[in-house]
Amino acid sequence: MHRPHRTGGIDPGGVVPWEPYRGAAGERWVAVVAVLDIALEEGFEGDSVVVEVDGRRVFERDGVRTRMQIGLADTVEVPAGDGGDVDVEVRLPSRPVTGRLRVHVTDRLHVGVSVHGDAVVFRTSPTPFGYV
Repeated sequence: MHRPHRTGGIDPGGVVPWEPYRGAAGERWVAVVAVLDIALEEGFEGDSVVVEVDGRRVFERDGVRTRMQIGLADTVEVPAGDGGDVDVEVRLPSRPVTGRLRVHVTDRLHVGVSVHGDAVVFRTSPTPFGYV
């Protein structure tokens, strides 16, 4: 976990810019980057999965399997810089399946990814998906 330093700017890990925010509970530090929350949902059957955002590998795992009780296999949270258009690519090297999506991120965007046959299907939402 990156911790903000007291002067704002870039965190010690050099990844996330932070700025002070004064709310009802007093001062706290908040990240000032857009975030892409990617959820691997239905149709994963012990697959190898690679997720890239703007050509940068952000997730790579073998044995990804959907938990049928909740319809979710795995998740990854990706900083998206200042926001804007980003390209998301999901590949299953264990089968010939690839999907691409271009999305516009302004603050936090949730992207659900499912596999139906030999197609990757995306859905997006500004609010979190519910997994029960």
